[in-house]
Amino acid sequence: MALSDNNKNSSAGSTLEPAEKIERGIYVTISVIYNLFVIFILLVFLFMIPISLSNILDIIKNEIPIYGGSIGEILFFGMIIFVGMRTPHLRYPYEIIPVLSPLVCILFIMFASFQFSQTIINEWAHFNAIGKTTAIICAGSFLVVVRILLSIWYSKYPVQEEEGEN
Repeated sequence: MALSDNNKNSSAGSTLEPAEKIERGIYVTISVIYNLFVIFILLVFLFMIPISLSNILDIIKNEIPIYGGSIGEILFFGMIIFVGMRTPHLRYPYEIIPVLSPLVCILFIMFASFQFSQTIINEWAHFNAIGKTTAIICAGSFLVVVRILLSIWYSKYPVQEEEGEN
């Protein structure tokens, strides 16, 4: 009798209960949908960086504002990425591909810096609050400073494989 009780307990530990299976299925489904959305965001970053640069050059050439992304958009994308990196059930891709986390951070920071630079140039073109040369120098300096800070950060904390990986 005691032997059969032990077998029941050992078999119960190796299989999932129906409620646990449903819970795990929900986690997997949410993770897949969420990470597909993050892939979409990364594609937006990849395409918006050169588009923002093109917009900045067009604004300087034509002296007409071209509105791109907003600060709310940057905050929303940042929040989505942060939640994905910090939630255990959603960070599966970052654990599988360790270089993905710094890559996403770099893309987000560059996307945000180009959007802010475009905003600086737009303020000049729309309101004429500052001179054209001053706006160009401010926007360009902002981009250069962001790139220098990223370089310093990743030279101080380089992307490395974990100790257990070969």
